[in-house]
Amino acid sequence: MRALSRSVTGSDERGAVAITVALSLIVLLGAAALAIDLGYVWSQRRNMVTATDSAALAAARDYAFDEVGCPATATDYLDRNHPTAQLVDCSPSGDSQFGYVTVNAITDVDYYFARVLGHDSGTVQSSTTVKWGIPYAVTGLRPFGLCGALPEGETPTGWLAELLDWVNDPTTTEEIEIPYGKDDNPEACNDGEDVPGNWAMIDFDGGANSNADTQNWVENGYQGLVYSGTTGQNCTTEAFACYQGDTGAFGNSLSQELDSLLGPPPEEFAIPLFDFVEGNGSNAEFHLIAFAKVRLIEYQTNGAQADRYLTLEFLPGLIEGECCVKNPDIDTGLRATAICAVDPDDLSQCQP
Repeated sequence: MRALSRSVTGSDERGAVAITVALSLIVLLGAAALAIDLGYVWSQRRNMVTATDSAALAAARDYAFDEVGCPATATDYLDRNHPTAQLVDCSPSGDSQFGYVTVNAITDVDYYFARVLGHDSGTVQSSTTVKWGIPYAVTGLRPFGLCGALPEGETPTGWLAELLDWVNDPTTTEEIEIPYGKDDNPEACNDGEDVPGNWAMIDFDGGANSNADTQNWVENGYQGLVYSGTTGQNCTTEAFACYQGDTGAFGNSLSQELDSLLGPPPEEFAIPLFDFVEGNGSNAEFHLIAFAKVRLIEYQTNGAQADRYLTLEFLPGLIEGECCVKNPDIDTGLRATAICAVDPDDLSQCQP
């Protein structure tokens, strides 16, 4: 009888284990199914974020240059990055100098294993808001500083009059020959006073003014951020916008790097504009007020100092930098964009 009792107990235990294993397998399979479907949903979510980011950035670029980005451009970039994405809303606000645009989109997601639990499909949504405007800091600058404003009451002449006329309407392009003889350029912004020994070449990092640095910045651009200030201020009130001069740097040693900018095709790049100079030579400090986008057409870096020049084509365009200037008093047609929100109900970081 005791042996029979043990045999019955063993069968009961084996049956209980089988039931436990079966239940565990259901749970494990359900968890695996959920994990696989959640992973798929997550990948779709990442793709949707990429799609709305690119769509909002492209639409913002249109609005920054007085074109319409909603809905055509936004839809186009959604399709390129996520063919099943559907545009829900594309809402711009602002003008060409400053504004933002929000792109909302959804896509349907079919589940694979969760269907056994009664869930066939779902939706994934993404929202991106991008602002555009005049940049207050720029990276990739070339070190050719240009006088870009005069003291109040002064009348510009020659190349400076041409440049300021273009600044008043930067929606077009303008080709201007800028003198780069010693003193010619910085004197224009210094109320006619000498800036001895300076060519208006800018030392962005305050280093030793080495030829290697200058040559690298001319060919590849300065990789740090360079900041601008407000017209009429100075290096006491806005020290962050002041950069030293690079005395003696504009010479024939830059010809190879300048040739690389000529192309073909000619490269588009940004340069700084200043409105005041303090000091002289390498001790000069340039108060930067804005940036301009240009193409190099022609140059001369040798011969008599008074004969050296850069011929630049000024044009509007997009640049890599920090957005955006509040209440700008100078607009060179340069724009930067930045993602400022991923929640359409919180646009606090998108305000000017």
